[in-house]
Amino acid sequence: MAYDAGEKKPKLPFTDDQLLAFVASERQDSVGFDNDNDELLGAREKALKYFKGEVSDLPLLKNRSQVVSMDVSDAVETVFPDLMEVFFGGDDIVTFRPIGPEDMEKAEQETEAIRQVLTEENPGFLHFGHVIKDSLITRTGVFRMYWDDPEYDEQIREVNAIELDALMQMGAQITDVEEPTSPEQPFKVTIRTLKHPGMARYEPVPSEDFAVARDTVRLCETTYAAHRGRPRKQDLIADGFDPDKVRMLPPYDSMETEEISNARDFADEHDADAEGMGDLARVEVIYHVIKLLNPDTKELQYYSVCTGNNEAVLLHAEEIEYVPYAAITPYLVPHRLFGRSVADLMIDIQKVKTNLVRMMLDQGLFALNQRAEVAEDLASEYTISDLLNNIPGAPIRVRQAGAIRPVPSAGLSFDVLGAMETIDLAGEKRTGIMRFGQGMKADTLHDTMGGAIEQAAMMLKRIRLMARMMAETGVKELAVGLHKIMRLHSTHTFKLRRGKEFVPLDPNEWADRQDMSIEIGVGSGGRREKIENRKILGDAMGSAIQYQGGTFAGPLVTAQNAHAYYTGLVRDLGFKDADKYFTDPSQAGQAPPDPEKQQMGQMLQQLQGENQELKGKAQIEMAKLQTQTQLKQMQMDMEASLKQQQMQIEASLKQVEMYMRNQTQREVGMAKASSANVGSDVRFGGEVG
Repeated sequence: MAYDAGEKKPKLPFTDDQLLAFVASERQDSVGFDNDNDELLGAREKALKYFKGEVSDLPLLKNRSQVVSMDVSDAVETVFPDLMEVFFGGDDIVTFRPIGPEDMEKAEQETEAIRQVLTEENPGFLHFGHVIKDSLITRTGVFRMYWDDPEYDEQIREVNAIELDALMQMGAQITDVEEPTSPEQPFKVTIRTLKHPGMARYEPVPSEDFAVARDTVRLCETTYAAHRGRPRKQDLIADGFDPDKVRMLPPYDSMETEEISNARDFADEHDADAEGMGDLARVEVIYHVIKLLNPDTKELQYYSVCTGNNEAVLLHAEEIEYVPYAAITPYLVPHRLFGRSVADLMIDIQKVKTNLVRMMLDQGLFALNQRAEVAEDLASEYTISDLLNNIPGAPIRVRQAGAIRPVPSAGLSFDVLGAMETIDLAGEKRTGIMRFGQGMKADTLHDTMGGAIEQAAMMLKRIRLMARMMAETGVKELAVGLHKIMRLHSTHTFKLRRGKEFVPLDPNEWADRQDMSIEIGVGSGGRREKIENRKILGDAMGSAIQYQGGTFAGPLVTAQNAHAYYTGLVRDLGFKDADKYFTDPSQAGQAPPDPEKQQMGQMLQQLQGENQELKGKAQIEMAKLQTQTQLKQMQMDMEASLKQQQMQIEASLKQVEMYMRNQTQREVGMAKASSANVGSDVRFGGEVG
């Protein structure tokens, strides 16, 4: 979308200077970015380093073990697959509740549409993966929502008058028509075709690049929120921003966020010295969302304001109707937006275990490389050098036996492995993430079945609570926000996939929905538990059917109840289409379709399609013949007209020639007569008079 200097800007009740002052003040007082006295930023940097195994606050002694325990990474990577399966293990991520019986079908269609936007129209699995892992490490994961405008493709074609009328009747978008200079030349038309109809998009925002007002508890009700991006200048210009303003932005200074950016790197992706040339240079822009009192309407209104990193250049400003952000946190802190992360609970566990592991390894190394006492009066000149040459089997030369005596090591006065087990149990109690979730414990075979089931249930309960916390905050706000974006900005129909069919929907007709439920998946372990529980229900239903005499006549269990049981079992087993396996009793009474009639119907549809195709081809040929006939008629008419004009011109020329000839003869005769008259009065020679 190119920048249009003549485009009319939306009228806002504030001047550019007022908006810049408002957002600059709120940003400096916000939580996030670089305004929190390093409390939040320092905690995030430390968590990211511990996740990578960089324990920089533990001293490293020379010639001692430098191994690092990876407890933060182990805990995050253990719970991460379960959380992803919770959200993507089934189809019912979100569900809009109908507001009445007449709204049942619409609510179901809108639910399926938002699920399609979440998981298919956007790379939902990757986006959720980034945001969930961000929250597990840095306390908060942030989604950003926006509307992706439709894209069009313009082609210039040469058509005649008949083809131009046909294109206009077909509804083609013709943006420009160049009239021909002569009847023989074609029209030059610019045809606009739709590449994609626009879509609601969402993407992850790095937690260190997000800030909110300090009094924020629910992000959808905040007074101020912002995120910063680092695009290239050419990307901003291509997005439709004023090129002159974009080129005024200073280059991105990575020193301000170098620490936490380096903490994220695993392959030196962050290079502070990397700069682009010209429009390839990276700049830092901040996308602000602020709620202000409109002086005209006396109502609170959200405004989207895009500025440079120091709020000196205003790139864009407009009114909006929603906060385009959603945030999740794994452990809720009451009355606060920012909660706690898994890393917060496991950092000191990793620090203690690192010390214990280093002690154990150092003890083993000291045992293999024990220090020795050398008696100088019994040693030779080669004893010390032989002793330092610690090659297995190498001799040590001495003058007399007993010259070298090992110095016994004091050893550790406590059980290191027992201490590590105690620390591991403390970490499991803190987070609810247990070791058997990623592998088998050493004493698993000695656990009773009931105890193992109870431990699994406890772990599952903590993980499901974490998932529910994420769902009721960020995921719910994300789904509601995407629904609102589709409703406000869609300009084309939305094609909903239902099996092998596409159902066209008009998002502009959707209702403003806030009431929705979140369906939390259960993961593989929870799915097995649900299947076992459903089997217990099936046994109870079987007993009821025997009580009824082995029929589905009721009063306790009917055929519809049995169908509901089996369809639920199919879903629990992980299959999507239960109708393939069990037929709805309400439809069982319908007679099966006749195969011959189906075949005849298919043949009829095929013949109708071929007939329609032949009709279309015939219409095209007729249009071509008609066009050719009209062109020939026009050519004949023009030739006749030209001949007639030529004959008229030739006749006129003959008349002019005859007129000119007669005129010339007349003038010649008059000249001769005049000469005769003059000769009778004049004489040559003789006397005058």
